[in-house]
Amino acid sequence: MLAVRPSTFNTECEVCGFNNPKGTVSAVVIKDGNLLVLKRTREPAKDAWDLPGGFMEAGEVPKAALERELKEEVGVRIAAADFIGWFPGTYAWNGREFAVVSAAWLVEIEGALKLNRENSEYRWLPIKELTEVAFDSDQKLLQHLRGKFNIDFVG
Repeated sequence: MLAVRPSTFNTECEVCGFNNPKGTVSAVVIKDGNLLVLKRTREPAKDAWDLPGGFMEAGEVPKAALERELKEEVGVRIAAADFIGWFPGTYAWNGREFAVVSAAWLVEIEGALKLNRENSEYRWLPIKELTEVAFDSDQKLLQHLRGKFNIDFVG
């Protein structure tokens, strides 16, 4: 049985005891040296900037989840995608914290951006102006990109 504690939710498997993370995907989309970010309309992290992406569905492979999320959130297709890596994090919901692991890609998109209800606006921002994003896994992704490539996505 799952045990509920005041500030956390025990997501350990009853059989093996592991705290198994939920799979998510994140897209790094760059245009003219700027990064695509979306402003969230819902909790958690309402009104925070976020990268396109979201939770994988049961039985879905990461790349298919990325394609689905980009189509749902901003109405575009993937023209090309290069895998960047996996980034662990947490997802807070209703006072509970869940482990996540995010698969991230550098993505080239096709089509015009069209937001759904999950986001109120989009912007193309230099990475150096993006000091905080909605989720810690994406914050780790941005730190990785800055460190690995010593870049700030400006021309």
